[in-house]
Order: sequence, then C-alpha cells, then structure tokens
Amino acid sequence: MYDLIKDPTSVPKIKTLKDDLVHSLKNCRSFELCLSWMEGNLTYLDSDDVLNILFHIFVEAELPVESLALYTHRYTEFQRPKRARPYTRMHKQPNLARAWTELATLQVTQPYFFHLANYLYRILPQIMQTAPRLERLIIIGDAISGQSRDLVSLLKNVKPLAEIKHLEIHRSGVALEDIQEWLQLIGGQLLSLTFSGCSIITSASWTTFLSCVKTTCPRLEAVTFEELTVGIDCLTAQYEGEEVADALDCMMRMFEEATLVD
Repeated sequence: MYDLIKDPTSVPKIKTLKDDLVHSLKNCRSFELCLSWMEGNLTYLDSDDVLNILFHIFVEAELPVESLALYTHRYTEFQRPKRARPYTRMHKQPNLARAWTELATLQVTQPYFFHLANYLYRILPQIMQTAPRLERLIIIGDAISGQSRDLVSLLKNVKPLAEIKHLEIHRSGVALEDIQEWLQLIGGQLLSLTFSGCSIITSASWTTFLSCVKTTCPRLEAVTFEELTVGIDCLTAQYEGEEVADALDCMMRMFEEATLVD
C-alpha cells in the first residue's frame, strides 16, 4: 500500500506552484484537474496524490477557489492501466474540507474506467456535503457506454450542505426515479435545471419526471431539455421566465405525444 505524499508543500516544486498561485496568479479562482489514465505506471502521480497536493495548496494559501472541474481522457483497451494503488485515501482527510469553502461551481465528468470512477464516487459526496457555498453542479456523463448512471444515481444519497440552485446533467443515461428522489431534497431551492443529450435507461418517463419537477421545484426560473432521446425522436425544449409551471405542462404534452408516436 502506498501512502499519500506527506506535507506536500515542503517539496520544492510544489512550494513553487503554491507561491506562483499566491503571488503571480492572484485572480486564479477556477481549476480543472484531469484524473490520469496512466495510474498504475509508477512514474506518474496517482490521482490521490494530485488532489492531495492541490487541496493542501488551497488550504495553506487560503485560496478562494470558486470553480473546480474533475474529468478524464478517453483511453483504448491497449492503454488500459493496471491499478497499482487499489484503494483511495484522499476522502479520509476531513481537514481538507477547508479547500472548498468558497466553491460555487463543481463540474464532474464520468471517468471512462472503473478505478477512477470508484475514486470519484468517494470524493464527490464529501465535497458536496461540506462545501458551504456550492450553488451549481454540472454532471457530464458518457451516454454511449451507459456507465454514467452510477454517477448520476450517486446523487440521490447525498444531502448537500449548501443550497444547490443550478443543476446540469449532460450526455448521461439516467434513471429518472433516482433524480426524482434527489429533488425531494434539493428541489425547493433549485432555480435552473438542464438536461442535455440524455436518455432514460429505466421505465420511468420524462412526462412523469416533469410532473415531479413541477411539484418539487417551486422556485424554478429556467428549464432546458436539449436533444433528449424520446422514443424515435430527439426533443429539445427550453423556457426561462415566469410561469414555469405552464411551460412544464406544455413540455409534458410534447413528451407524451412523442411517446405515443413511438
């Protein structure tokens, strides 16, 4: 078993990165981190190490990080890594919650292979349950493989510390009943809801889901459904403004008609 790097900022190059962020990049508030498919190659840092380093820098430098994106690159079967570190440990360091005290936007892309997905499923709930200012959550899946259901369904068991006001789900195969369950927790404060390039992978219908949205999201101001697979159609509907409830009724009729045609 490998251990995380202890006292990361005592390493000269990491300290240089910290100093640069503090003194030369004072306005840097947004960070993107690619979880590497090269894990298992001992010449590369593990995702545990990379996030551990980054979060320690955030904490020690008191950086007001507002936006964080976690994603991975695709890989081929030939490139499939052999996992050298089978267990993640970063999520067991609760003090690092100070790293995301100012986080307002969190964007997560479904990893394309299991060990990074397993890692993400642990760190994502921790961030959501301890980030006091988180308002926007963006989930980007991999609808082609169908593996994105796990990432989206993970949400139903997470109660955010903050009030999620904007929820976006892109390119995902979704179990709508899972999202309906989560809306019971967060829907009361939701202002905007977006589904783009998604398809349903269970028996629940978009029509039933829209009815749930109408009931559980009384403050909703904007709703976007873009290129959703419904039967043999690919539907798009968008509304922003007052009388969202009426707009949802119109959308329900449109989705119902598409289902009947199928």
